[in-house]
Amino acid sequence: DITSFALDFNNETLTLSRADLIPTFNDDGSKVTGVLKMVDLRELLGAPVFHYAVKVQELWINGGKVRADRPIYVVLDSGTTGCLVDKELFYNTDFSLGTFECHMRIRAEDGSRVTIGSSLRTCQKKCLFLVTPIEVPWQPAPGVEKN
Repeated sequence: DITSFALDFNNETLTLSRADLIPTFNDDGSKVTGVLKMVDLRELLGAPVFHYAVKVQELWINGGKVRADRPIYVVLDSGTTGCLVDKELFYNTDFSLGTFECHMRIRAEDGSRVTIGSSLRTCQKKCLFLVTPIEVPWQPAPGVEKN
């Protein structure tokens, strides 16, 4: 029954809420900038549980843009240090050459572009960043085309 959460990395706190923590609209009726639209990977890709996931517009590894022939989704998980990457994506991109930074550009609900990521170049403390290939054996739900 948790509908919203907030992570404060500077103060190392997690806030769980039953109500939205980010309003959808400003006082003037305009959409709030930077709110990300979640996608349900259970329906889309057959994930076994609900994940906080968003569709990635651009993926950058070590400063280079990844070219993909299908959509890329990122699962936002505060308990993971670094990235767990589908084996196919890992071995067909620069992830396999060693990764010191990874950034994703995501289109927000208001149309603005949000960039999230991590880099060992800018890290000042607790600088562990691992990128590990994993098997993602999910199958799309019946009637949903595999992306």
